[in-house]
Amino acid sequence: MVRTNVRKMWFVCFTVWLLIMANGLTFALPAHAEEAKLKLQIEPALNGQAKGDKWFPVQFTITNEGSDISGELAVTLPAPNGGKDVMYTAAVDLPRQTAKTVTIALPGMTLHKNNNKVEFYKGKAENGKKVAFAGDSAYIDAAQLPFGTAQIGVVARDPDTMSFLGLLNQKGYQVKTLPLQIGNIPSQSMLLDSIDVLVFNDTASDQLKDEQIKAIEGWVKRGGMLIIAGGAGYPKTAAPFGAISPVVYSGTESVTDLSALVKASGKELSLAEPFTLSKAELKDGKAVLSEGTLPIFASKPLGNGEVWYAAYDLALNPLASWNGNTTLWETILADHVKQSFANKYSNGFWEINNALEDFEAFKLPSFGILLLVILIYAAVIGPLMYAVLRKLDKREWAWVTIPLAAVLFTAGIYVVGASGRSSTMSQSFSMIKLDGGGEGKKTSVASIFVPRGGSFNLEIPGSAYVSPLLGDAGFRISGGSGLRGSADMVVTKAADHTDVTYKDVSYWSIRKAWIDFEKPEAFGKLEADVRITANGIEGNVANRTNGDLTDVTVYAGGQIFTLPSLKAGETAPVKAASTFSWGVASGNLIDLGNIIYPYQGGPRDENSKKRALLSTYLQTAIERDVSSFILGWSGTGGSKLYTVDGKTVNTDELTLWIQAIDIDPRSGSSVFVPAGMLKPQVVSTTSQLAADPMGNVTVSKGETIIEYRLPEIAGAVYGQIKSINNIEADSVAEYTIWNADKETWEPLEQAPLAQEDAFASYIANGRSIKIKIEVKQNEAHMRYPEFAVEGTVKS
Repeated sequence: MVRTNVRKMWFVCFTVWLLIMANGLTFALPAHAEEAKLKLQIEPALNGQAKGDKWFPVQFTITNEGSDISGELAVTLPAPNGGKDVMYTAAVDLPRQTAKTVTIALPGMTLHKNNNKVEFYKGKAENGKKVAFAGDSAYIDAAQLPFGTAQIGVVARDPDTMSFLGLLNQKGYQVKTLPLQIGNIPSQSMLLDSIDVLVFNDTASDQLKDEQIKAIEGWVKRGGMLIIAGGAGYPKTAAPFGAISPVVYSGTESVTDLSALVKASGKELSLAEPFTLSKAELKDGKAVLSEGTLPIFASKPLGNGEVWYAAYDLALNPLASWNGNTTLWETILADHVKQSFANKYSNGFWEINNALEDFEAFKLPSFGILLLVILIYAAVIGPLMYAVLRKLDKREWAWVTIPLAAVLFTAGIYVVGASGRSSTMSQSFSMIKLDGGGEGKKTSVASIFVPRGGSFNLEIPGSAYVSPLLGDAGFRISGGSGLRGSADMVVTKAADHTDVTYKDVSYWSIRKAWIDFEKPEAFGKLEADVRITANGIEGNVANRTNGDLTDVTVYAGGQIFTLPSLKAGETAPVKAASTFSWGVASGNLIDLGNIIYPYQGGPRDENSKKRALLSTYLQTAIERDVSSFILGWSGTGGSKLYTVDGKTVNTDELTLWIQAIDIDPRSGSSVFVPAGMLKPQVVSTTSQLAADPMGNVTVSKGETIIEYRLPEIAGAVYGQIKSINNIEADSVAEYTIWNADKETWEPLEQAPLAQEDAFASYIANGRSIKIKIEVKQNEAHMRYPEFAVEGTVKS
């Protein structure tokens, strides 16, 4: 009986177990089937060609073939400074059986499978569960363009449009044309920054979306160059850009002669049949080149950039294959192309890095105070303590009181030293580049001090792109290093703010960030009516910004003039005697911070932050001609710029305001171009050239011809070279100058350049001076010649 009951019990248990297993399988199978299944497609924008100091967009298309899932897409990049990795994330909601496209902005760098990874996390990337993509590990492939490369984006019906620009590379430039489809144009202006010039030619531009048009306009205001062309097809090309175009279209016209182009290039151009041009009237722009009354090229400034009009189809022969294109477009693109002979200079940004670690609250006490504390301590544990113990007849207590006094003094010193490090603090150094029209673009570097360890979140208001502060131009890195395995900086950009999470932070730590703000703001402008004469500079400057400025400096034609302050709305005279010339390369200005704000002795250099910030700006602006500008400073304490863990923190703010200015070399009927303002361009060379931005050039054996283009001033007649610098009698090179009338090279030191009646012979095509440098030994170190030119304006 007992055995039967046992058998029944085992039977019941076995049956229950089978039911449980069946039930479990019944519920488990659907759950397994409903797990998210993700597929990923990666498409770097701009054909994966990015500049090393610019942001570029990468497009990710995620397809979810499983259940609903929400989380973050994360791209992990190598740390630029040898630390842990950096992660850029974007929130994504993926309902089942859907596909979504997400764009993440990344610092321009070379990317390959060993130095980046793309992952999806359920929830937050910092602590969520990773959901694998189908297939192999996901990563981005992208190439970093060589420094100094001018990337020309071309949106055109013919993909070979502007291909003739490749000929500029034979003259030492680095130019790369990038055919683009309208759908490839980003919708944020910052993400167009890897393009220097954007050309629209004979294309249906009305296919552009509103956000793309706004992005292009914003990119121009940030410093881009937009060219609108198309000839007979101009109306369809220019349709979205009517508000910013320099001209108003009025039809077409056929011409049989384009002598204006011949004169501008010095190359013959034969038209076998009538050539169609678009007719236009100037609106807000100026005619750069005209055929009679018909503008061929026109331009207008827009913010820090410019919009150009071209009256013909850039892909149409005979102009598309004309041998004058190289000279013509070298002139048109002069502000955006850079000869590759000049190498990039960087001081590693160590000055700004050090300045960001120098909080006012960390200021050490003076030597006198430290000496006083030591003397008090010596007096307490010496004669004072001895006298007290002797009076109490307790001298044996010295074994306790002396160590106790030492501990108390040490604790007191620690408390005093730590008193300035007990709360979260931040400081922000900003560079505001004004465009002269009332707006400006802002870039900041910030540091956050946290007294406690762990993790914290930094929130930056506005549309901002954030990267670590690296040892080079913001975030210029090669991408050669591999991943470290974990990220301690997580960046998530939203439309109106950017969140940065710093992980595993030790106590009393400082974290730094480079912040690029996308949208120009209404900061106001600086005005300068400055003229250059043989005696120096003179004129007026005015502060039309929304705040007072201190330490205002005008830099023009190698001359420096400073004002202690310039209040908002104030106008002040400028007059400085001619003192020195800086040299021919715009990069020479890198050292300007050391000249205006020299190093000071002592433990605390009051000029250090201004010097560091100005040097940082000049390094980031090195690819453009920044030879004349006005700058000033503002600073506040206790600003509420950033939020840390949901609470605003006091921020010490220092701001550099800077604006390029146009210098008119005319003064009445006189013209004076000072040494250093005429920039040399290498026309041809058989030597190997290497130049640094300080103006020093290393030249191998061979011949190099350089050209100096004189300012184009209506009615100007240049009469003499006032002075020539950088020509040494014992030079290892021979210098000759081109006599255009005799069509021969003459020794530079023997040429009658100071004689007004003879000087005209050395001006080729009425606008340029050519000098040949011949090096006969293996290598020579020099600076290109620089000179001042005088002339008159004939009515």
